[in-house]
Amino acid sequence: MKTKRSQKVLFALLILLAAIILTGTASAATLDVGPSGHVYTTINSAVAAASPGDTIIVYDDNGTSYTYSENVNVDGVSDLNFTASGNVTVSADNASNPTFTVREDNTIISGFIISGATGSSSGDDAAGIRVRSDAANVLIINNIITGNRLGIYTTSGTTTIEGNLIYDNSLDGIRVENGNNNITNNEISENGQNGIRIEDGRNKIVSNDVSNNIYNGIYVNGCGDPTQIHFNRIVDNVLFDLLVEHGSWVDATNNWWGSNSPTYVRSNSQPSYTTDIWEHRHSYDNQRVSWEPYLVLKVCADPSEICNTQTSEVKAYLTDNSCGEDTSSMGHVPDGIIVQFSLLDPVLETVNQTDVGTVNGEALTTFTATTAGTQEVLAAADYEAQCATIEINPAASIVLNKTSNSPVNVRETGVFTVSITNNGPDDAQEVSLTDILVPGFTPGTPSQGTYDSETGIWTIGTLADGTTATLNFTKVMTREDSGTTFCNNATDFMSCTCMLDPVLNQQACIHVKKCNLSVDVTPTLINTTVGSIVTINYKVSNNGPDSANGVIINYVIPAGLEFISADSPDWAQPTYDAATRTLTWILGDVPVGDPVLNLNLRVLSAGSFNIAPTLLSGTCTGDPVIIAATTINAVAATAGGDNEVQAATTTTTVPMQTTGYPMIPLLLVGILVFAGMLLPKRL
Repeated sequence: MKTKRSQKVLFALLILLAAIILTGTASAATLDVGPSGHVYTTINSAVAAASPGDTIIVYDDNGTSYTYSENVNVDGVSDLNFTASGNVTVSADNASNPTFTVREDNTIISGFIISGATGSSSGDDAAGIRVRSDAANVLIINNIITGNRLGIYTTSGTTTIEGNLIYDNSLDGIRVENGNNNITNNEISENGQNGIRIEDGRNKIVSNDVSNNIYNGIYVNGCGDPTQIHFNRIVDNVLFDLLVEHGSWVDATNNWWGSNSPTYVRSNSQPSYTTDIWEHRHSYDNQRVSWEPYLVLKVCADPSEICNTQTSEVKAYLTDNSCGEDTSSMGHVPDGIIVQFSLLDPVLETVNQTDVGTVNGEALTTFTATTAGTQEVLAAADYEAQCATIEINPAASIVLNKTSNSPVNVRETGVFTVSITNNGPDDAQEVSLTDILVPGFTPGTPSQGTYDSETGIWTIGTLADGTTATLNFTKVMTREDSGTTFCNNATDFMSCTCMLDPVLNQQACIHVKKCNLSVDVTPTLINTTVGSIVTINYKVSNNGPDSANGVIINYVIPAGLEFISADSPDWAQPTYDAATRTLTWILGDVPVGDPVLNLNLRVLSAGSFNIAPTLLSGTCTGDPVIIAATTINAVAATAGGDNEVQAATTTTTVPMQTTGYPMIPLLLVGILVFAGMLLPKRL
C-alpha cells in the first residue's frame, strides 16, 4: 500500500513540474508583426494574442520604411516588450487619441517613430505615448517622438524615459503629472510649449539636451518633493531655461546653462529681461531652487609648451563646476555638445578638427605647430568661449655625422670629419659639441665657430636652418702606426633649441693597414754553363693581417742573360720590355696568401751576373726597395768536355721587413746562386 501511495505522489509531482515548464515556455513567446508574410499585420492584433512576458517585434516592409496607422492599446496584458525592427513608424489612426496607450506594468517600447496624435485644440490627452496612472515600471527608450500634441504624457508610478529624440510636438515634449520618473539622455527640442513639464511627483532629470523649445526648457509646478535636475544642457529656450512655480522644490545644481555666468531671478513678476532661471516667488519667503554650483567650460592644452612641428592635445571640458569641483565621477552632460575650436592671431598652428562633439563631457582636438611663438587656442560652446595658451619653442632637426677615410696606408693622411647639419625648421641656437682631440691628430679650422684643443669643445653658435658646419682632424701615418686603429668620439651635443629626433652618429675609426711580405726564391740550378737555361721560382707570401696594396716587382735582366719566358699560374701575368730588358710583375692587391712566378733565363756568356729586383707596395712602402743582390756564375762549356751542372739543393727565403707604413718595400727574393765550376779531370 505504501509503495502505491508513493508512486501516486511521484506521478503528481512530475505532472506539476511539466505544467511549470510548459507555462514558462509559453510566457516567453515572440510575436512578429509585419505588412506581409507575418502572422500579425497590426500591432493591436498581436497584443490581443499576447501573454505576459511576450516580445512583439514590429517589422518594416523588408528594409523599406513602413507606417502602421493604429492606436495601440496596451491593456489587459502586462510585461510586454514592443521592439521595432527597421524603419517603423506608428501613426495614430484616430488623432484625438494617443498613438500608444499603456495601462499595464513593465511595458517596454523601443525603436519606433511615433507620431500622429495631434488631438484637438481643447484636449491634452492626445500624446505619442500616454502612460496611465495604473501602469508602473514602464520603459520608453530610443524612440523618435514627433508630430503629436504631447510627446509623452505620464501619470504612472514609475516611468523611465531614456535615449529618445522628442521634437516638434505642439505642446510639451514630456509632461509628467505624478509618480517617480527618470528622464535621462534624451534630446528634447523645438516643442510648442515646454521641453519638459513637471506637475507633481518625485522626478529625476539627468543628462538631457533641452533646447529651443518655444516656452520653457523645463517647467516645474506644484512639486512638494524636490525635483532633481543635474548634468543637463538647458540652452536657447525662448522664455526661460528653467521656470519654477508655486513653491516647488528643485535641486538644479551642476547643469550647463550655455555660459559660465548663468542668471537667476526670484521675483513675483516675470522679469522684463532674459534670464536662464526664474523662480516665481508667489507668497513663499525662502528660495526653493538650488542652482549653484553650475557647470562651466574650461580649456587646457597638454602639453602647454611644445617644440615647433610637435603636437598638443587641446581639451575643452564641462566636467568642473563653478566651485572648482571635478564632477566627472557623479555624471556628465549629454554627449554631442558641439565645441568649436579656432586659433587667435597670429596663427602658428594647424587644427585637425574644428567642430568636435563632447564625449563624457569632454571634446578633444589636436594642434600641430608650424611656427615658433605663442598660440592662443579658442574653444567655444554655446555662448561661452575660453582660451588655452600654447608656447611653441623653436626647433631644429639635427644630424651629427662622424666619418673617416679608413683604412689608410702608412705615409697617407688619416682624416676624421665631423659634420653637423640643421634640417630645420628653425635656426639652432647656442650649438656646441665636445670632441676630444685624438693624440697625434691636428684639428683643422672649422667651417663655423672655434675649436679648443685643450677642452675638445667646438663652439658653433647659431646654426642656421638648412646649413652644415664641418671640422676635420688629420694625421700622417707612420710606420709605428701600422696595424693601429684610431677612434674619435663626439659627446655632449648641446643646443638651447628643441631637438627633433636628433640623429647622432658619434664615433668614427681609422685603421692603419699592416702587411708582412716575404719572397721565397728557388733556382733550378746553382752552377751552370753558357747555353743553359735557369728557372727561378718566386713565391710572394703575405702574412697579413691586412692586404698589401699596389704590389709591383721589377727586374732588369743583365746583359749575358736572355729572357725566355715568365708566367704565374694563379696570378696576373708579368710583362717584359725587350728595349729596357725589364720584367714587370704587377700583382696589385695581395691578400694573405702566396702568389707564384716562374722566370726562365738562358745564359748567353760566361761571367758573373748580378740579379737585383726591386719591389713597390702602396701598403708597405712608397719607395722602391732592392730586395737582395744575387750573383750567377757561368763558365763556357768545353768541347767534348764533361762539365757538371749542379742542381740547386736549397731554397733561399729573403724576408721582407714587417710592413705597415706606406710603400714599405716588399722583400724581393735575392736569388742566391752559388757559382761553382767543375775543373776538367786530368788523364
